[in-house]
Amino acid sequence: MTPATSKPPVDAPAPSGSRPRRCLAIAAAFCALFSAIAPGPAAAASGIVIDAFEVPEGLRMNDTVIFNVTVRNAGAEAAAGLTVVLKDGNVTMGSTAPFDLNAGESRQVSIEATVDGVAGSDHTFTAESSGTNRSVSRFVDRAYLPASIVIDSLDVTPPARNDLPPDSTGTFEITVTLRNEGETPGRALLKIVGMTGTFANDTFELQGNESQARNYTWNVKGDRRHTSMATITGDVGSPSNMPAAADLHYKAQVPGFGAMLVLCAVAAVSVMAWWRER
Repeated sequence: MTPATSKPPVDAPAPSGSRPRRCLAIAAAFCALFSAIAPGPAAAASGIVIDAFEVPEGLRMNDTVIFNVTVRNAGAEAAAGLTVVLKDGNVTMGSTAPFDLNAGESRQVSIEATVDGVAGSDHTFTAESSGTNRSVSRFVDRAYLPASIVIDSLDVTPPARNDLPPDSTGTFEITVTLRNEGETPGRALLKIVGMTGTFANDTFELQGNESQARNYTWNVKGDRRHTSMATITGDVGSPSNMPAAADLHYKAQVPGFGAMLVLCAVAAVSVMAWWRER
């Protein structure tokens, strides 16, 4: 009788759920190994935190303003040679000088910068330091219109004098009004020159959209029309000059009593001579 051949034992099926647990264990071991060799986030490594970022509101193009940034060292060790970089979008606006922070120390730093870029749009300003950053969005309006001072009006009072004695001086008043058509402060020098020379030199300082009127005395002599010219220089637009005119006329001369006697005597002599010739 041939002995029965023994068959190798068949492995029993693995209990349900053991294979997923084995996979999880392998994955956990891999993650632990990776975390031991991969660097963490820069901010966590440095311990530097930006606690506050102050950006002024109501910004306009070409404004030069101050941005304040509060930086804190949340790490366990001192940090040396820190800087804060200020950006508008991807454009660097400025940065601080290097500074140090002890562990747990906080400091506010300031950056003065001029706003540029596209007017009438939102700008994203960002403060960056040691791998950490903080952003603030602000609307940036168009730039203020520059100062543009013009002569708004020039009036002469009275426009004419017809009642002065012969060879006397006529006095007129000139009122000059200057106006700043811009939105920023401006300065202008006013000069008024008449037929006999300059009789007014004055300085105007005007805020945006401001007007100022001033009076000047104008003395003239001679029976005729007199003219002058007002001119401004400085932060000026157009018109920057304007003419003025005034009429001065003397009273008609009336002969005095002595002159009338002389005239009468001359007339009498003429009559007598004529009579004799007849």
